[in-house]
Amino acid sequence: MEPHYVPSPLSNAEAWMLKDKPISAEVKKFLIHAGLPSSAAPFLTFEHVEEGLPPIWNMWGSIGDWSEGDILRLKRYYLVGQDGNGNAICIDTENKEYVVLLDHEDNFRTSQFVNSSVFHLAECLLSYRERMNNRKNTEQVKREFGRTDVDAIGEGNFWAYQIKDLEWLDANPDD
Repeated sequence: MEPHYVPSPLSNAEAWMLKDKPISAEVKKFLIHAGLPSSAAPFLTFEHVEEGLPPIWNMWGSIGDWSEGDILRLKRYYLVGQDGNGNAICIDTENKEYVVLLDHEDNFRTSQFVNSSVFHLAECLLSYRERMNNRKNTEQVKREFGRTDVDAIGEGNFWAYQIKDLEWLDANPDD
């Protein structure tokens, strides 16, 4: 059977773009040399890596559109991508470089945990793609997520919702 989801080109950063970003050398090296897919299931894009992890206010308006308080609140987040709803996927530089999803509809105040690191995010994207290509079942993917980044499948977190969606698809294959 042909795969449903083929790998997309990788989105990499240039070293000079990340030079002054407050992220670890390991993450910088990964984003420069390996990168993230420019798009991936479930409806995610990571093209902001190529833009050098811009601050949120550069992508949603201009700096003049934001209050000083908003800029102070959001300066810890560096944008790597977006979900299909237009929410920001960011590295949280003040919280162990966790990857989080920020809801754009409430001015990026609501945060949802995605992964413990960019490395864990990459692993979860690969596992999810394997499920979408019918190479793994949902239970295998859930176990892999648990081994890779147990917090990723914690209640209320991004991947926990994705697993629930896959389980629903498994139970309702004709929908």
